[in-house]
Amino acid sequence: MKRKLSLALVLLSINALASTITIDENSLINISKNTSVPQLDKIRATMLLAESQSGEANDALGVEVYGVYNSIRTKEKAIIAQIPVFSPITQYQVGIKKNFKYGLQANIYTTIDNRGTENGTYENIYTTTQALELNLDLWKDAFGRVTKRKLENVELVTKQSKIQADINEKVFRLTLRRIYWSLVANQEKINISKNLYKTALKQAKDARKRKANSIADASEVARYESQVAARNGSVLLLGFEKENILKQLRTMLPDLSTKDIQLGKYSLNKTLFEVLACTS
Repeated sequence: MKRKLSLALVLLSINALASTITIDENSLINISKNTSVPQLDKIRATMLLAESQSGEANDALGVEVYGVYNSIRTKEKAIIAQIPVFSPITQYQVGIKKNFKYGLQANIYTTIDNRGTENGTYENIYTTTQALELNLDLWKDAFGRVTKRKLENVELVTKQSKIQADINEKVFRLTLRRIYWSLVANQEKINISKNLYKTALKQAKDARKRKANSIADASEVARYESQVAARNGSVLLLGFEKENILKQLRTMLPDLSTKDIQLGKYSLNKTLFEVLACTS
């Protein structure tokens, strides 16, 4: 029974250690970089959407290679011998299309037509056609005014989305730092309030001793006990504030939602020196 109890305690200790994470300013930034963060994912998705739209607009001006194959066969008989019915007919076409931002569309293609007659009068009649087609829109997209503006707009939107994504990521990490230092400030307040609470307990105890020795009256004891209650209330309030700060942190970094978050070591003097060095 003792062995089972010891094993259970060991497992509980391991689970407790596994669910506890010690954080500092740098570790929070690393977590945001190396894990899936919904807020950052949304920022990156917006940027990728803009890049995708830019790619689609540029693809519309890309080179298109195409090929066409037709095979026609009929059992129709010629009504007039001098006008034969050709069958089978085989046609091949290979071409290249290119759209330009000035509203011009170019199409270069080669067509091969091979035909004959069923009775063998005509066989392997080849006709090769090479052509260049140029189409210019003079109404909706005269000289590419619409196309050029669309491309310029897409390019500007892409640049804007990248800049905005960079700004949003920096704001996100600045918010993480702010939350971290709010935790540090809260912890310092808790430490001070706990020390004040201990001092108030000692003062109240001394006051009760003095009253027992008829040195202090009941009002003095009541005043110190009231101070004890106030100091304890401050500690509880700060604990509530700490939980709200941790809630914000877990919302920003969902990977911490199941973790017991503990503050790592920090140096206020070092941080103050770094801040002063940056502002000097």
